[in-house]
Amino acid sequence: MWIARYQDPASIPDLGASGVYSALLTMPPTKQAHHLAAALHAVPALPGDGEAIDLAAYLQAAPGDRRLLLAAYWTAREQTARYHVLEEQMQQLAALLPVALSARQTPEGAQAMLDLRVERLAAEAALVDAESGLLALQMELTRLAARSLDGAWLVPSTTPHAGRYELNPTSGSPSRAVLAAQAEVPARHGALQDRARAVVLADASRTQVAGEYQAGLADDADDTTAPRPLQAVLDAVAVQTEASMDFLATLTRYNQGIADYVLATQPAGTSSEALVAMLVVKK
Repeated sequence: MWIARYQDPASIPDLGASGVYSALLTMPPTKQAHHLAAALHAVPALPGDGEAIDLAAYLQAAPGDRRLLLAAYWTAREQTARYHVLEEQMQQLAALLPVALSARQTPEGAQAMLDLRVERLAAEAALVDAESGLLALQMELTRLAARSLDGAWLVPSTTPHAGRYELNPTSGSPSRAVLAAQAEVPARHGALQDRARAVVLADASRTQVAGEYQAGLADDADDTTAPRPLQAVLDAVAVQTEASMDFLATLTRYNQGIADYVLATQPAGTSSEALVAMLVVKK
């Protein structure tokens, strides 16, 4: 039945339609990073039960070293976004299925279907691994907050800061930790903007390559131009996924750098609300 459904041309998606992040292409670098972070950190439907907790509530509830708590929180937040990226990859691969299926009788069709199946199985395995990693980080967050592991495990909900971070001039002789943070934070933000641009361009490239692959299978395709193979589309999907993961890792390092700066410049007794206001600047 599912083969018959995909034989209907109306059920075949347009792979050359606008990319996921096409609206970000013309934005300046800072806005690209900001909007991409918001998109990738949109809380997905996560596996299992969990209790969402924002950063301020977490710092209030969790005793102990704030640097350790912040590192655990941002790492777990990154993992939720990584899970979201892998779900997006699964959707991109699923969209290729009806198109590849329509060409299964061509000389390259059988190999293309096999290649697609291999990629989908690998993506499914990566999603399972991401789920496992996420649950382990949720458990650690719950433990650090001195909450019972028998109840719902905590899921971080605060989106990390992705915009430019203004460093306040320090009076007197700053410590080595402050000097290091003052150098690292701007550098990491520059890297974050580069990573964001890479994701946006990879998304545009994937969309173009997928559209060319689909156009090459059409009945009225230009016989003088070699069609794009499915493997080129699969490679483009993989590049976008990897670029998204690199962006998320850089975003986490950027926020950990901000945390190092704030903790080095603020008194130990600073309230959780005040601390979060300095960590995640809302503009």
